[in-house]
Amino acid sequence: MSEFIKNTPERSQRTNQWLAVALPFVIPISTSLTEIIIGAILVCWLFSGQFKNTFGQLRSNRIAQLSIGLFALLAISSIWSTADTALIGKFLAKYRMLLYVPIYFVVFERSDLKRQCQWGFYAAMTLTLVCSYINFYTNINIGRDDPLAATVFRDRITQNILLSLFVYSLSVEFFESSRHRWLMAVLIAAGLFNVIGMASGRTGYLLVASLACLFALQHFRWRGLAFAGACLVSIGAVTYFVSPAFQLRIDETVAGIQRFQSSDKDPRGQYRLRIYAQGVQTLLSNPVIGTGVGSWGTELARHIPKDSPFYFDDPHNEYLAIGIQTGGMGLGVFGALLLMLWKRTAAMSSMDRKLACGCLVTLCVGSLVNSLLMSFSLGHLFAYWAAYWYAPGIQDEEELGGSQSVSVESELRQAA
Repeated sequence: MSEFIKNTPERSQRTNQWLAVALPFVIPISTSLTEIIIGAILVCWLFSGQFKNTFGQLRSNRIAQLSIGLFALLAISSIWSTADTALIGKFLAKYRMLLYVPIYFVVFERSDLKRQCQWGFYAAMTLTLVCSYINFYTNINIGRDDPLAATVFRDRITQNILLSLFVYSLSVEFFESSRHRWLMAVLIAAGLFNVIGMASGRTGYLLVASLACLFALQHFRWRGLAFAGACLVSIGAVTYFVSPAFQLRIDETVAGIQRFQSSDKDPRGQYRLRIYAQGVQTLLSNPVIGTGVGSWGTELARHIPKDSPFYFDDPHNEYLAIGIQTGGMGLGVFGALLLMLWKRTAAMSSMDRKLACGCLVTLCVGSLVNSLLMSFSLGHLFAYWAAYWYAPGIQDEEELGGSQSVSVESELRQAA
């Protein structure tokens, strides 16, 4: 019995590492399973006795500090928030994954299972892809009741974001690895067609273009970037004529922008542009400390009635969401976190650096048109990746061999 108790911390830490392998598989698929596994990770963390190590991360790890700092600032802003107590609690709960980052760092520290975590995400997206095609081309309905949008476990926007990252990651794996390349090629083609030709999501289109440019720049320098641009234009033109869903979304976007520019009172105007315009005005009216956590809906209701089709309790822009709630202070912390994530890629191996940059570009670009951190699945996944990529594991140390790999900044200088 005493031997069992003595080994409890070590067993709990090892269990946590295996739970961390399961987490990127369940996050894209099930909210309930995600909550269960995160709860189990927290319990195992308590039994592992890694408190000192966790607080050590808070003292020395800038990424952990900024993550906790952003949540703390959101919590403090509840003092002056214009939202009611229930709404404040609801929005703080949306950002709770920021609190998990230091614990994830402890879980991944010197873990020999980090590669399995990446394959867990690939397995989840492969399952999503297969079910999506079944939904779209058969009468069988798996998951969400929206077969025309080819969605399965998550909504259209979330699925497109995840599939875009999946396609990019497999593309990197295809160039860096010599194993299973035929399978990767099939999944890349299927995922790309799913995002562009089947699902009608403009966020997915934007991310495919952004990640394609990143991929071309990383592998083929500036010449590759020009080639990627030409390929994107060609693929977009062909898809526009062969995919009704793609054509519809592009036409809606162009028409919405034209109507918004012609008349702010046109009820058919692009609703996101209306939300952005109002959000910028709200931010500028409280530029330093914002209007408090959860206050977006309250502030928007001052200008747009809640029963209006243009009223949304989500600003569809993470930068606006954080800026409105916490002002310039919150934007500064969020920007510092993104910058730190970018700079830390300099110490990674070649493939890890490219994969981590893909996650970061997905977060930065996706946050321009959606509130990614407030999304349950996307917010939890990016908090997970923040620790996964930047916590040194045994495999990372062996690959690096104690030497620092070439940074992204140096690659750009060489390309120039």
